[in-house]
Amino acid sequence: MKLLWRCALTILAVASPVAAWGADIQVLTAGAYKPVITILQADFERQTGHRLIVQNDTAGALQRRIGCGEAFDVVVATPAVLEHLAAAGKVSGNPIRLARVAIHQISEILAVPGATLVGPIPAEIQNYTLYAGSVSASAANPGAARALLDALAGAGARAVLQSRGMEAP
Repeated sequence: MKLLWRCALTILAVASPVAAWGADIQVLTAGAYKPVITILQADFERQTGHRLIVQNDTAGALQRRIGCGEAFDVVVATPAVLEHLAAAGKVSGNPIRLARVAIHQISEILAVPGATLVGPIPAEIQNYTLYAGSVSASAANPGAARALLDALAGAGARAVLQSRGMEAP
């Protein structure tokens, strides 16, 4: 009963009105990927007329929220979470790999005022966190959702990834 109540509260908390222009794209992001989307958001909205509504949480929390029925159009999380969501019928198509980060995420080091990044951990001992994106199986506008993923995977996102301590997969 507690899980159902928590799910109901989550769904009510994210309800939003429909936009009068373009599509509203509900984006759920995990971990350190949110700054990448927020940096690219204004250009994407200007170029497409679609509006991004971005929420961030841990990968596990996103998996739980989506499992509880939360509506979304695009989810960016780890490939393992996306595989689980695909098996549950929550996402469609193959996930698109978007980024990878260092054993201790460089993106988190760069976000600390006064911290100095000496360099990445050597590739031989590196353990990367991968981020990938998928479109919801019930996306309100799957074309707009796919356009967002294409933009996030495109050449224009590479400089933003690098500035946030990430690299293309």
